[in-house]
Amino acid sequence: MAWTESVTFQNDTMNARSKDAFATAYGWQATINGLPNPETKAQHRARKVKEYIKEITKAEEKKVALAAVADPTIQD
Repeated sequence: MAWTESVTFQNDTMNARSKDAFATAYGWQATINGLPNPETKAQHRARKVKEYIKEITKAEEKKVALAAVADPTIQD
C-alpha cells in the first residue's frame, strides 16, 4: 500500500534552505560527469527523507523484536 507524507514550509526561504542543506549533507551534485543531474534537489531531499523513515522504522522494529526474545543465559 502506498502512502504520502507532506511537509508544508511557512515560507519559500525555508524550503530552499532545506533543499540546500540536504544537498550539502548528502553530497548531491548539480552535474554528474559533466551532465545535469537527473535528480533535482527537491527530489533528492524527498528520497533522503523516505530513506530515513524506512531506516528508523526498521531499526525500531528490530529493537522491539530483539527485546521480545528470551535471554539465552543459562540458569543453574
